[in-house]
Amino acid sequence: MFDRSLLKDSRILWEKLIPFGFIKEGEEYIYAEDILGGQLRLVIRISSEGDASAFNGTSGEY
Repeated sequence: MFDRSLLKDSRILWEKLIPFGFIKEGEEYIYAEDILGGQLRLVIRISSEGDASAFNGTSGEY
């Protein structure tokens, strides 16, 4: 499980998300990539408020 306290003192550099591979969809930035030879799909979503979530896009598990 992801411990959100690890990022409590961090800030998002919005201008670096797109060059890193994120796409802007509405008010969210989304990064998706197949990993482990396509066995898993990693999806990271960052809201405009800075809330982040990551999940397995193949199964939908967080």
